[in-house]
Amino acid sequence: MKYLFLLILMPLMSIHSQTKIHLGDGIYSSNKVAYTIDGNKVRLGNGTNSSNKVLYTFDEDKVRLGDGNYSSNKVLLTIDGNKIRQGNGTYSSNKVIFTIDGNKIRQGDGNYSSNKVLYTIDGIKIRQGDGTYSSNKVLFTIDGGLSITKIASLLYLIL
Repeated sequence: MKYLFLLILMPLMSIHSQTKIHLGDGIYSSNKVAYTIDGNKVRLGNGTNSSNKVLYTFDEDKVRLGDGNYSSNKVLLTIDGNKIRQGNGTYSSNKVIFTIDGNKIRQGDGNYSSNKVLYTIDGIKIRQGDGTYSSNKVLFTIDGGLSITKIASLLYLIL
């Protein structure tokens, strides 16, 4: 019985979904796919072919430049709970760029009114500013699953 369970589970473990980030409001063919997240790799464009260059790699709580989690792949950002820090580490010298506050991504360290809301996650849409109103422009639409900390990291790197 144990081996039957493993035979069923193994193929499922090797399957990983792709998340696509579309420009603008919608996941239609008219909304160009700007980035594809394939496991822990962020690729340029629509696909996982060698022609789709790997821009960034998620390495546990770090975001590295390029394809890999080697020391030669520079650490650009560190995810520290609900904070996104610049560089490699969670020290005070690693400046807090964003703070996650529910579905909002705030500038700097803190969830106070003085920390401006830069982006709001509205379901599968990433909106500019504080709110889910039509006046808050939709920058990207996510087709797949992606944590808000990864979204915040990518927003810092791509915008």
